[in-house]
Amino acid sequence: MTGADPRGKSLQAWLLDGIRAHEAGNLASARHCYEAALHLSPEQHDALHLLGVVADQEGRHAEAVDLIRRAIAVSPQAAAPHGNLATALLALGDEAGAETEYRQAVTLDPDYIDGYINLGKLLHRARQFADARPFYEEALRRAPRNSEAHRGIAMVLMAQRDMESAQRHLEIALKLEPAAADLHDKMSLVLRSRQQLKAAAQHSRKAADLEPDNLEYQERLALALTKLQSAKALAKATRIYDAVLARQPERVTALVGQAALMLQLQKPGEVLKYADRAIAIDPENAGALSSRSSALMLLGRIDEAMQDGERALAIAPDNSEIILHHGTLRQHYGDYLGALEDFRTALHTQPPPQENLLHKINLSLSLVLLSLGRLREGWPLYRSRTQVSDAHPRNRIFLDLLPDWDGIVRPGQRLLVWGEQGVGDQIIFSQMLAELGARGAEFCCAFDLRLLPLFRRSFPGFRFEPIMEDGYERLKAQADVQIGVGELGAVLRPTLDEFPPARPFLQADPGLVEAFRERYRAHGRRHIVGLSWRSKNPYIGQYKSIPLLNWAPVLQQPDVLFVDLQYGDTAEDREKVRAELGVEILHDDSVDSIKDIDRYAAQVAAMDLVIGSSNTGVHVAGALGKEVWVLLAAGLSRQWYWFLDRGDSPWYAHARLFRQPLGRADDWDATVGEVAAALQSWCRDHTP
Repeated sequence: MTGADPRGKSLQAWLLDGIRAHEAGNLASARHCYEAALHLSPEQHDALHLLGVVADQEGRHAEAVDLIRRAIAVSPQAAAPHGNLATALLALGDEAGAETEYRQAVTLDPDYIDGYINLGKLLHRARQFADARPFYEEALRRAPRNSEAHRGIAMVLMAQRDMESAQRHLEIALKLEPAAADLHDKMSLVLRSRQQLKAAAQHSRKAADLEPDNLEYQERLALALTKLQSAKALAKATRIYDAVLARQPERVTALVGQAALMLQLQKPGEVLKYADRAIAIDPENAGALSSRSSALMLLGRIDEAMQDGERALAIAPDNSEIILHHGTLRQHYGDYLGALEDFRTALHTQPPPQENLLHKINLSLSLVLLSLGRLREGWPLYRSRTQVSDAHPRNRIFLDLLPDWDGIVRPGQRLLVWGEQGVGDQIIFSQMLAELGARGAEFCCAFDLRLLPLFRRSFPGFRFEPIMEDGYERLKAQADVQIGVGELGAVLRPTLDEFPPARPFLQADPGLVEAFRERYRAHGRRHIVGLSWRSKNPYIGQYKSIPLLNWAPVLQQPDVLFVDLQYGDTAEDREKVRAELGVEILHDDSVDSIKDIDRYAAQVAAMDLVIGSSNTGVHVAGALGKEVWVLLAAGLSRQWYWFLDRGDSPWYAHARLFRQPLGRADDWDATVGEVAAALQSWCRDHTP
């Protein structure tokens, strides 16, 4: 039945006018034209279909479904109406109906690319990643330059943790749409997960520049900059968060991001300021609670930290990062078995943790297992220390330089052993070089330049090279495979029972040792005791350090010459002790313990006894075979290689360990008192 148009306009003319208005975004005009066409022909397929599309775009989804179904009834073999019906059904929450219609659309028209893409999106939203992927692949097989298909399959691959393949598709999509901010944003996420941090920041900056009013992109730029860890990048990230908060003072995501950044900058007071603001707005924000908990832990307020950590975990029990933090709190409390449980749980959350977080969890798990003496379980996971995003850059350089050594000594195979972490770590692990040599391995060693004179004297016959920025290719030419010195334990000391008896393994310059002893003996005291009290470790140094004034019970021991073995500027610390306690601690200006470790080792060897917190000084003393007493912080601050609940060390023959009580991170009084009593007995029993 066809009606007459009083204006004399044909059906086709109304449809064409409607399509032009529709393409121009004038939905009201398009609707008028399609309705006029339907007045002329109430069952006209195109008019029903397109009027249904307008209704859907105007938010009248139920009406859209009715109109498009009428169009399909008239012409059931057309693919596009099925696709648009699916879109309207999806808006009404009918995902099953939408999937059926999308599938019908691509069955009717195998070249209906939007149908494949929309099926991929639908299944992706339902987290059916394996089912979504083939539809994107089919779209790309038929239309290799379709940027939306590349975008979609990249998102599926990201969800499946195939970041390398996701990056390839995003690169193609960006060539097709170089000004698409969302593609730059997704590329940044992929690159960050692959530890390509500078490139990630560049893409985040591009997304933020393309859409400067998109605050999510601004926040993600700030996050990408924090991963670079440079002072300049962190300052820029701080300014970005401040700018976002200036525009939206109660934006919780920005408050949480700024709190996390302040935590990275080790500014616990600032963390609390931002986290408290976020929690006041959103009391159930697990990220804010977790950052607040970490800040309280830094401030030594352990009980409060645990309360916030428990709250965060109750809110987000499946969040691997929150579970990791909770395990860290339990470890700090001394509950190593509980921490072990949390870390293992964090590994198996859904969705699984991303790559860098996975490395963090495995590292935490390995450190707990190693601390417990379960070396065979802990060693394989210890590699994660070189793979976390905040690992020293040289770790990545060495790992990429040569293949990993598998621990099997082969004739003719040349091994590179490289020093990692701090000077103290390089010293403690270097004792295994002799064991490696005894197994017949052919190897060269790359260590901190400052250690080489001492190491060359102590390990005659071994070849040592300095770690230099311009020397990596030279090292590569001398070896076939590589291993970090810290990983030698996995090969040479797989269990505590397989540790050889501890013995001295470093040898100081005997002439210098004698010169130092004569100089210090001239002061006329019965005993020469070296002290070191601070750690510069950027993460746990504040816990390991003991203010020099807190050593008062030790320093009041009579007839002892206390010698400053602490690296760095100690003048202010020593002056406070002189003014308040009347004790003069000898500082030898001829020794620069940072620049000249060989001379420093000779100074340490001249001591009768060395007492210190866990830092380079005690490692030098232990390696030289000196009697050394080590004051160990509780919980997280204790390095794994001191193990748990023992007063000696399998690494150093004459080490005695004094442990801070658990849950008292800022209280050294009991431990120092124990050391003072031990020193009194030691002085009585030891004759110079």
